[in-house]
Amino acid sequence: MEETSFSIEEFEGHRVGRFGSPLVAVAETGSTNLDALDKAELSATEGTVVVADHQRSGRGRWGREWLGVPGASLMFSIVLRPEGDASLITTALGVAAAEGIEALTGLPCKIKWPNDIEIDGKKVAGTLVESRSGAGRIQALVAGMGVNVTLEAEDFPEDLRGRATSIGIELLKRGERFPPSREQLLAAILIAFETRYPVDPAVIVSDAMARSSVLGGEVTVTNSDGSTITGTATRLLDDGALELSTPDGTVAVAAGEISSLRPA
Repeated sequence: MEETSFSIEEFEGHRVGRFGSPLVAVAETGSTNLDALDKAELSATEGTVVVADHQRSGRGRWGREWLGVPGASLMFSIVLRPEGDASLITTALGVAAAEGIEALTGLPCKIKWPNDIEIDGKKVAGTLVESRSGAGRIQALVAGMGVNVTLEAEDFPEDLRGRATSIGIELLKRGERFPPSREQLLAAILIAFETRYPVDPAVIVSDAMARSSVLGGEVTVTNSDGSTITGTATRLLDDGALELSTPDGTVAVAAGEISSLRPA
């Protein structure tokens, strides 16, 4: 098996708490989420993390491919076994990622509902929570994330260059050439996430609203079936849904993608 460039020893030097122990690091895999789900079904303990230098089949929401240049992104998945409602896991991980990136770099991070982390209006990271069910209940749940760390502008397809960025690109704008290592970044995100887990809905929603890049703006949300709804984003609800004020009244949108945004 090809040796990974991710240093478990360096990561252990930054890790605090139980998340990330154990940690499985691989050079290449199909998907860290699928690997973590498989491990969860084999009784992996909560907090187990799978990290990869490269994903051949990394996915975002609705099955979209997640861009990856080997070693240039932090791609990981956490095994979780939450009790009760897991609807805010995506929100909690997004808040943790924004906090971790900001703490290490000083780059202000916003959250674009439902699962994108942005710097200066461009996507730098995304989350994907997946589960497997059986016997009428969730048997395994994983929270996955991809963070663009050292990707350069030319690494992005042309259609994404105006909408995506990396920590390295944003730091270079300030004259800084050395982004934090993936090991440091993973530890910082896991520490921030563990402090918010189990999830307290009131705290997570408040933190997410404080970092929202969409609240107060007019947004168009596209659903998985292609239908759309437009309105003013007013707040996040206790289950992570986005509340819109529309000409026909108030609507709660549980899932979807913001296809256009006119800031307040």
